[in-house]
Amino acid sequence: MHDMTSSGIARLAMAAMIAAGPAHGAGIAASDPAAALAAIDQVRVGSGAGQLRIRLTSAKWGAEDMRVCIRRDAAEIDVLSGRYASERVLMQGENVWVRMPHSSRTIAITPIERILGQASYGDLARSHWVGSYTPSWNPVAAEKGRPQGRPQGDRGAVDRDAMVLDLRATTTHRAYQRIAVTVDRKTGWPIAARFYLGSGKLFKLARYGRPTTLGGRLLIVQTWFVDPADPGTATLLEIRRVDPGPCPAGRFTVDGFAE
Repeated sequence: MHDMTSSGIARLAMAAMIAAGPAHGAGIAASDPAAALAAIDQVRVGSGAGQLRIRLTSAKWGAEDMRVCIRRDAAEIDVLSGRYASERVLMQGENVWVRMPHSSRTIAITPIERILGQASYGDLARSHWVGSYTPSWNPVAAEKGRPQGRPQGDRGAVDRDAMVLDLRATTTHRAYQRIAVTVDRKTGWPIAARFYLGSGKLFKLARYGRPTTLGGRLLIVQTWFVDPADPGTATLLEIRRVDPGPCPAGRFTVDGFAE
């Protein structure tokens, strides 16, 4: 079977993880957990529709460019360069499909395949956390020091100005049953996240850059994903361009995707 049905295919779907939208984070970390989570989703994922140009970069695979059509409940990816150039990915909620170049087959991705890799389909298939997780503030102090897997000179250390928002999955069907999000106390913006399986195993780390205005929208344009088993390396997801306006509705259906 093509490598795109395993960890390799999982890396591409992270391209759709962040959509544009205005931030409502100022002082939100002092408010109730539900409001804090909504603010995190807004700057991390957003609610707007449009097209994004994404680049994934890792030491192992180099740079991979893609074009993403995104709306709140679905995303469609066209891979432009890299190992999987000309391949396409469709996401609807928890469901993910891939279509290979020069093939009429549309392959459904299994739950385990959606969470493999440093940047995975599981992180994309349900990118909005509101509605999928129940939030609560965790009194445990946030991690200090420069996060592992982050380039030197990047965003400063996580310290006492940060809080931890603990997210618990609302159903047992979620790939990640718990997510611990480190939140900037002043802005409400996410700094980092730790993703846990139902067994309690720490499966993945994410580190978020400071939100930046791009295409007239304030959003997180850089996210680093790290495998805890290999903390010295990271996959960087970077939004390079935002084109406003909705994509054709047919691109978000399985039938339209298969054409």
